[in-house]
Amino acid sequence: MEENLMKLIKDQYDKTGGANGLDLWGVKEKLGITVEELQELVYRLLNEKKIIKLNHLNGTSYTLPKIKIYD
Repeated sequence: MEENLMKLIKDQYDKTGGANGLDLWGVKEKLGITVEELQELVYRLLNEKKIIKLNHLNGTSYTLPKIKIYD
């Protein structure tokens, strides 16, 4: 389940260059899980800092964290 969600998020990240995240609308059908399972998975990935939450005008989406490079 986690691998499939991470693949969907990474595909969206690669497609948009990290500018837009994955909206979770319809993702539970793609993964074949319940809303509660999806929420638990997303919260766990957020706490592990594997994904980040983007708040924007149209709602919330999730993406991969951007790597900061310091000189």
